[in-house]
Amino acid sequence: NNSCWGAAPGIKIPTLIVHGDSDTDVPYSQSQKLVTLLPNATLITIKGADHRYTTEDHSKQMLEAFYSFVLEQTA
Repeated sequence: NNSCWGAAPGIKIPTLIVHGDSDTDVPYSQSQKLVTLLPNATLITIKGADHRYTTEDHSKQMLEAFYSFVLEQTA
């Protein structure tokens, strides 16, 4: 659906996208596209992670990415 991509350039706030490159529920390519459309976005790729970050290591990487992003925004 192209309408969901159309809103992206209007989102100006800092945005973090964290995506596992082994996600079979949501294609990783969607995050790759979205990060190019959002003016202030960062994509963090968790190598080998699935949609639910089911391994402890993947969960830890995902949470650390979010914590770092939030701390950076509030500094």
